[in-house]
Amino acid sequence: MSNSKFPLLNLPSEVIDRALKSMDRLELIAYSFASKNATKQVKSLNVLIQCFVTEFAGSLILTLHTVSARAIQFRFDLDQDGNLNRTSENVEVSLLGVAEETFKWTNQGKTLIEWFHHLNQLFKHSARMSIVRFHTNQPVANLGDIRSLLPKRICLYISTYNPEADDNEKKYAQRVYEEFLPNATYLYINLNPFNNTIYLKDFRFRNWDFLDITQLNHFRLEDLLELNAKQSIFRLSFNFSSVNLNRFMKLWRKGSNPRLAVLWMKYPSRTAPDVNVVLKGIPYHRTTVDELKKMHGYYSESWIDSFDDCFKIHRNDGTLAVIFLKLFARVGGLDEAQLIMLVA
Repeated sequence: MSNSKFPLLNLPSEVIDRALKSMDRLELIAYSFASKNATKQVKSLNVLIQCFVTEFAGSLILTLHTVSARAIQFRFDLDQDGNLNRTSENVEVSLLGVAEETFKWTNQGKTLIEWFHHLNQLFKHSARMSIVRFHTNQPVANLGDIRSLLPKRICLYISTYNPEADDNEKKYAQRVYEEFLPNATYLYINLNPFNNTIYLKDFRFRNWDFLDITQLNHFRLEDLLELNAKQSIFRLSFNFSSVNLNRFMKLWRKGSNPRLAVLWMKYPSRTAPDVNVVLKGIPYHRTTVDELKKMHGYYSESWIDSFDDCFKIHRNDGTLAVIFLKLFARVGGLDEAQLIMLVA
């Protein structure tokens, strides 16, 4: 871009600074392409964004969620091999929110990986969270380049559209996991392409801040006891017995799973988890959702209103946990039993 398109470049630095602070985020991004100095100026502002999302799903999609209700999205065509060292003819830019707008930008003479680098360097240190989403049916060739440009802590999603992923998809999912593992503190696995004991063992031993796995075909009580994540959500493809839940609760009271803050388990069942079995031999107090909302801010989440049975138990050291039990009706299949355990 020439200086004539951005006359700001010819103004004194203090005037430029005031002008930049009056711009919205999309205007700042546009200005950042004007020159290397413009890029530095925008970067130095440390403009806050809530979340930077990178997704590979037929296209390369870069989404910046701002502190307002709006998001800015950049979409680029991907070839079959997922090569990011190429240019996209045009860039589709969208403002998402109440009043959505979409328009075209030129590629600024940059390859896809250069676009990824440019936007990351603008907001890498001011984004509260960086999310990277991979779909196993869309391979990407430049995994190492992508990881090198990301912040040290990311939220990693690996999804497959097919519950019966083929060997190529499984191998690709494993490559993604191994490549981004050093950066990932949050891990989401959808329609789990990792249904083998090697990766399941690795998942449960790591110190995740958050672990969310859908379609687990193999999950034992021993796996649950070795879980080292702070917050975990599991959707199982089989019934997890109330007897095993009872054994887990008893061992938790004795000191197992010391990092556990949230456990949410969902599994097919015709009946709700039996409280007389789940809490057998464990001192507990039945409580209400309204009482919990007064007790702790964490329990003010609106979803707990849908749970009928709430129980308080204590670890031997006095730590409080609240147990929620419910059976959810599902259309076209088995109902789903759910257990949530929140540790105060």
